[in-house]
Amino acid sequence: MQNPLTGKERYELEKLVEQKRDMFQLGMGALGDGILQLVAKLDIGMLYLPKEPGTHEEPLSAMYLSSKEKEGNILSFIGVNTAQYYDTQLFAIAHELYHHWEETEDLYLCRNMEEAKGLRERKANQFAASFLLPSKTLKEAILEKNNYELSVDNWNLSALLRFIARLHLDYKTPYKSIVRRLVEVEALTDQALYQTLWSQDVRNETSLYYKIAMSYDADVFTLLNKKTHKMGADARLLEHMLQNYESAIIGLDELAEDLSLFGKQLNEYGLEEELEQGLMEDMLREIEEGEADDED
Repeated sequence: MQNPLTGKERYELEKLVEQKRDMFQLGMGALGDGILQLVAKLDIGMLYLPKEPGTHEEPLSAMYLSSKEKEGNILSFIGVNTAQYYDTQLFAIAHELYHHWEETEDLYLCRNMEEAKGLRERKANQFAASFLLPSKTLKEAILEKNNYELSVDNWNLSALLRFIARLHLDYKTPYKSIVRRLVEVEALTDQALYQTLWSQDVRNETSLYYKIAMSYDADVFTLLNKKTHKMGADARLLEHMLQNYESAIIGLDELAEDLSLFGKQLNEYGLEEELEQGLMEDMLREIEEGEADDED
C-alpha cells in the first residue's frame, strides 16, 4: 500500500494536474475519452497498434515520440497498444501526456504500466491517475457519500465495489487505479481491505464487481472491458507521410509501405495510378538500359 513517491513528489504532481486542467479549462470533473480531444488540441498525433507481448516479453503499454523537422517544427506522437483494454488505453494516453509535458525527446517506450519501473514511470503513472481522477474530486465524492468522513475502512465490500464501479464508469479510469487513488488520498488505510479489493477479478463476468458495473451501465462497462485492436493513425501523421512524398523525401513505394503499417493504401489518396506509372517508367528504363548494354 505504500506509495513509491515521496510526499513532495506527489504534491508537485498534484499541482501539475491542477495547472494543466486549469490551462485547458477542464475543471476537476470527469475527462474520460475526452482526453483524445485534448491530445488533438495539443497537436499531438495518435498512433494505434495492437501489439500482443511475445514469450518472455514485457507487454508494451504505449510510447511517446517527439522529433524536430528541418524547418524547426516539433512533431509529437502518442502511440497506444490497442491490444489492451480500453480503460487501460485511456490511462496510457494520460501517462504519455506526462512525458509530453516534461518535454521528453526522441522515442520513449513505456512497458507494463501496472508494474512501473523507474522514477519517471512512477511519476507518469501518478500523474495519469490524478489527471483522470483528481484527488480533490475523489475526496469530495467520498465525503458526500460518507457523512463527511474521509475513511472508507469501515465500509462493507459491496458498498465499496458499488462506489468504485460508479467512479470507473464516470471517469473511465481502470479499477486498480481507483483502488490506488483511495490509498493515495488516505481514504483506504486498512491493509486487509486493500488486499481484498486488489484481488478482485473485476473483468470476470461471474464476479460481483462485473455484475454491479453492468447493472449500472452495460454499454459503457462493455466498452471499458473491450480490447479494441484498432490499427491506424490520425490524419496528422498520414498527412505528414503524404507531404514527405510530395517533397520527394520518400518515394512512392516507401510511402505505400508506411501507409500499409496503418492499414491504408495508395488508392485511398488517389496515388495508385502514380505508382503504376512509376513502375512502368522503371520497367522502360530497365529495358532501355538493357538495350544499351547489348549495343555495347
